[in-house]
Amino acid sequence: MALINTEHVDTALEFLRALSPLDGFFPADYRQAYIFRGVGSADYRLVPSAFRDGAILRWHQSSVEAPLSTLKDQIRAEATTLWEFYLAADRQGLRLPEDSQQFREVLKEYVSVGDVLFAQIESGKMPWPPDHLLSLTALAQHYGVPTRLLDWTWSPYIAAYFAASTVARGAASVCVWAFSVVNREIQELLIKREDRRLQLVSAPAGDNENLRAQRWVGLVYRHLAANMQEPFIHRSYDELADDSFGSTPIFWKLTLPSHEAGELLRLLSTLDVDSSTVFPGFNGAAKAVSEMSRWPSQKEWRSSGRPNLYWAQHEALCERQLRDRGARRGSSDK
Repeated sequence: MALINTEHVDTALEFLRALSPLDGFFPADYRQAYIFRGVGSADYRLVPSAFRDGAILRWHQSSVEAPLSTLKDQIRAEATTLWEFYLAADRQGLRLPEDSQQFREVLKEYVSVGDVLFAQIESGKMPWPPDHLLSLTALAQHYGVPTRLLDWTWSPYIAAYFAASTVARGAASVCVWAFSVVNREIQELLIKREDRRLQLVSAPAGDNENLRAQRWVGLVYRHLAANMQEPFIHRSYDELADDSFGSTPIFWKLTLPSHEAGELLRLLSTLDVDSSTVFPGFNGAAKAVSEMSRWPSQKEWRSSGRPNLYWAQHEALCERQLRDRGARRGSSDK
């Protein structure tokens, strides 16, 4: 399995400081250096929804549970599900990315005459999903359609929000995954190699406030030059990364006890990160009010000793800054 660097912190405040792009575990490069994914359990692997046991996909005018037995059947089911999403959205007059008459015919052909698609994948002429379907796949994924895309964000704090707001039943810890996109070897694979399997995906956000607010980016693993009759083995993306990166450590996991999730939500709200900003609109605003019930009460918060701890840490930081300023001033006087 690809190497995963794991760090654990005990408090919500430490968690946010560790995620800071200024002085945390994931410093920014000249621009952003990492993408992030927040999940409600540290035990969750990087498994896209179309690979998960029991996910519902479309297949020959009926519904089937993923994963399917062969790679050919799995890809056909993913293509059919995407086609059904396209048709349903088009009936409502919704604007779809990269739409054209040719696009419609190609997508329909993939579903009705799949042999053309499979031959191109097997020969290495085209990966699945192909470039011209990535924007539509990203849009479908964002609205809950099972795809092989994984949701990520450029913002560590938005990832922290999703981790804190989706705590899994019985989970001991929540988690934010981080993936470096500035590592030279990773850049070589994500951008330069023609046969890249693991790829960053963006989607047009002009008509989608949620995509803009969440600073969304996707990660997709693509099959290329593969035998369509081989069994489909649904491995997680951190496992599949072995095929591309080997022993290069490319993933980080930052974990926090799940009982700190409420305090994390409260702290994030002071940074203007809550449901109302992550999901712009009335529904997001209503959900933000509901999520306040998960915060520790003011009485609980004060009796927990957190205010004293926070002020002590603040004073220590101020003292360190004053010492550093004095040291710089002293060196400049010499």
